[in-house]
Order: sequence, then structure tokens, then C-alpha cells
Amino acid sequence: MPATNSLQPTFTVDGILSSLRILIVDDADSGELLRLTFELVGAEPQAVLSAHEAFNWFVHWQPNLLIISIVLPDEDGCSLIRKVRAFETDRGATIPAIALLTDNQEEARLHALSMGFCRSLLKPLDFCELVSMIATLVRENHLSNDTSL
Repeated sequence: MPATNSLQPTFTVDGILSSLRILIVDDADSGELLRLTFELVGAEPQAVLSAHEAFNWFVHWQPNLLIISIVLPDEDGCSLIRKVRAFETDRGATIPAIALLTDNQEEARLHALSMGFCRSLLKPLDFCELVSMIATLVRENHLSNDTSL
């Protein structure tokens, strides 16, 4: 029986994430795990730890998708998404954003959606569910690696 690489995803993504620029804003361990996993399926991920760093990456790197933890060390993810949405208003584009929640209450999910996130997921993440959500966003928003805002 051949050895398997435990980091390889156990599902196919059929190129849906190929070259998609994904900005991940989460703690070091989760962010790095997501970054490595997204690289394995052909995406171009960047993981950062703080809202301040994330906003700088957002402005200069122009990702196609945001994955933001609500709990961040310098400010919360809702504050970050408000800044992103205000910036986008001036540019005429809206990049899909997924909130990573630590609280399973409906109120937390609704609050994240009202702040500007288009989807939310509860931690710990199910990567298959996350990829399925991203695939839906790609189809709904016709996302590609076109970084022009």
C-alpha cells in the first residue's frame, strides 16, 4: 500500500481555487494551516495575524477573498471588515469575506453578516465545508485572479 501525504486534501476542488488570492486573518497556528492547505490546492494564500497587517495587505495585494477571524489581537474582525467595506466603497468593488466565529450563537452570526461578511463558519473549521463555501462564492461572484478593483 503506497504511503499517503497526510497534508493532501481528501477531496478534489477541480481547480476552483486555482490562483485565487485569499487573505487569511487568524491566529498563527490556524492561519498557517489554512495557508499551507490552500497552497496545496492551487490558491495563492497570505496569512496574517492582526487587523492592521491585514488591511495593509488588503490595500496593496488586492485579494479575491477574505477569511477573517472575529477574534483578533489588536481589534476585532468586525472592525476590520468595516474598514475594508469603507475602502471598497471608494473603489466600487466588494470582495467576498468569510467570518470565522468562536461562538455558535445565532446572534454572533447575524452580527458578523450585518457588519459586511457574506458568510460565516464556526471554529474549529471543517476544511471541506470551507472549500464548499468558497466554491459557492466563486460561482456567485465570478471570482478569478483578476486583481483589478
